[in-house]
Amino acid sequence: MIKEKPLSKITTTFKKDGAVFPIRILSEEKTQRYRDEFEKIEAAFNEPVPYMRNLHRYLPWAYDLVTHPKIIELLTPILGEVSVLGSQILTKYPNTDTFVPWHQDAMKNEWNDSLTVWLAFSRSCVENGCMQVVPGSHVNLKHKHVPSSSKDNLIGIYNLEIDREIHESETLNLELAPGEASIHHQNIIHGSQANGSDFKRIGFAIRYLHPKYAKDMKVIYINPEKRYPTATHIERPEPFLNEKDPALYKKFLETRIFSH
Repeated sequence: MIKEKPLSKITTTFKKDGAVFPIRILSEEKTQRYRDEFEKIEAAFNEPVPYMRNLHRYLPWAYDLVTHPKIIELLTPILGEVSVLGSQILTKYPNTDTFVPWHQDAMKNEWNDSLTVWLAFSRSCVENGCMQVVPGSHVNLKHKHVPSSSKDNLIGIYNLEIDREIHESETLNLELAPGEASIHHQNIIHGSQANGSDFKRIGFAIRYLHPKYAKDMKVIYINPEKRYPTATHIERPEPFLNEKDPALYKKFLETRIFSH
C-alpha cells in the first residue's frame, strides 16, 4: 500500500521549497491507459513526437486528466481557486541529446498564483533526464533570461534560458514512478538533462493558475460558478471518431496540437 502525503504537508512543502514530490495520482494500471493514448499518437505519426501542447482542448482523455479530482484536491489549498491554462507532453527518447535549459515558467508574465503539475507516464529518473529544480529559488526575484542557442532544447518554442550559472550542488532531482507527480511553482528555477538511458521519459505537464489572472485566455474553470468574464471557458471536447485510422488521426492532430 502506498503511503500518501497529507494535504497539509504538501502545501507546506510547496510554499517552503517551491516544489513537492512524489505524489501518487494514478495507479500504474490507469497510467498505462494514458500512455496507450500517447502511443496511439506516436503510431499515427510513425516517428518521434517529443513535444505536444494543449491536448486537453481537443482530446477527451486529456481533458479528463487535467481536471482529475485528485489533482484539483491537491491544488485547491495552494491556489484557492483553480483553472487549467495549458498542457504539454514532453518526451525524451532513449539516448538522445534533447534537454530543457534552466528557466522559470514565469519569465514572460506577471502572475503570482500559478504552478505546474508534472505527471509521469513512464519512470522519470536521473538516467533518463528527470526534472531538476533549485529548491527555494521561487522566493527570489525573476531572473533575466536570454535566447537559448541549442538546437536540442526540448521546449524550443520558448527558446529562452536563465542568465546565471546553476551548480549541481544547488539542485534536486524529482524522480517519479509512473502515475506519480511533482508540483512546482512558476518562479522556481528548473530544467532537465538529456536522456542517456535505453528507455523513454514521458511526462504530462499541466499548467494551473488562479482564474483571476486568466485575462483574455482560454481556460477550464473548475468551479463554473466562479468564472471571470475576461476569459473563455473550454468545454470537454467531443471524441474524434476516426482515431483508429492513423492517417485521419494524424491529420486531425496536425491541425490542432501542432498548430496552436
